[in-house]
Amino acid sequence: MDNLHFSEGLDPKKAALLNNFANLAQGKSIEEVLPLLLAVSNKAKKEGISFTPNETNAIIEILRRDMSPEQQGKLDLFMHMMNNA
Repeated sequence: MDNLHFSEGLDPKKAALLNNFANLAQGKSIEEVLPLLLAVSNKAKKEGISFTPNETNAIIEILRRDMSPEQQGKLDLFMHMMNNA
């Protein structure tokens, strides 16, 4: 993953949370990223932070760009399961 920095137009708390996630996820496999994504989601909920569908889609697209097609499929399946939970 490239060095990602989220800040444009985002609430500072959201940007800090996403930047932390991006730093933790950098260079990790999809199997390592998914638990991090879940942890960030839980932390956001605890802090009263919610993401719009557009923000969530942007995050996912950033994650997808360095993934193989197989990893993208796993991420898509994970997101489908999360959305239907």
